[in-house]
Amino acid sequence: MRGARAAVWGAGRAAPRPFGALGDLRARLFAGIAADIRAEAEAGRLVLWLPVLFAAGILLYFGADQEPSLVACLLLTAALLAATLAARARAYSFAVLAGATALACGFTLACLQTARITRPILIPPAGSVRLTGFVEHLEKRATANRILLRVETAQARGLDFKPERVRLSLPRGSAPSVGAGISVSARLLPPLGPAMAGAHDFGRAPWFAGIDAVGFALGPPKAVALAQAPPPAVRIAALVHGVRVALAARIRLVLSGAAADIAVALVTGDRSSIAPAVEESMRLSGLTHVLS
Repeated sequence: MRGARAAVWGAGRAAPRPFGALGDLRARLFAGIAADIRAEAEAGRLVLWLPVLFAAGILLYFGADQEPSLVACLLLTAALLAATLAARARAYSFAVLAGATALACGFTLACLQTARITRPILIPPAGSVRLTGFVEHLEKRATANRILLRVETAQARGLDFKPERVRLSLPRGSAPSVGAGISVSARLLPPLGPAMAGAHDFGRAPWFAGIDAVGFALGPPKAVALAQAPPPAVRIAALVHGVRVALAARIRLVLSGAAADIAVALVTGDRSSIAPAVEESMRLSGLTHVLS
């Protein structure tokens, strides 16, 4: 009788769960994810998440503590792509693997881009550097002009390699036209890094833009005739700059004063002629973003 009663009591108890509340939470989580994926797929919006995950992979790369292995990234991406293709018949598995593949593709692309443009870091020479090259970009400012120089030759004592592109500050009124060949003496430094650990890295954007050094000219540049032809990028930049100059001249034939300065800034992007008082007025009125 006692054994039969124990058997009856045992039959009424629920079978023990292997993970308890954690298992229930995990099951509900996966069920919710599956329901969300199913809803996105039925609405035809699932593919819209691929660029989001791709961008998230790029952000993950820049958040890494150390440079990841390019070979490992390529192998992982290839494996995920193969698994995604193999899971085409299973909707849930295919969606999850496709998202993981997009994430890995973004991470790997950032790693590839870094490996492609990797180059030495400039060690500043003790003295000035004599540079010759073509002006690729011109930026006029209130106190000084700034150019981006595509370097052809660089001469200095202690210069370990020739920088490809240099951003220089020039005395106001001495900037040459875009596409011109010039010779200039300058002091060079590598692009500035973060001021402290975890702070904004000011050298990241110039480094990925191919700018090897920044500095300032020790005098006005001299126009020179270089034996080499300007690179295609410089010729295109000179053409675009010429169109902007022509547009600005046409605008000033019709308008004058502050209205012309603002119109030129809106059409060509050149804000150098806007008076500080006008720019301050636009800032106070919340319209500075219009000129950006």
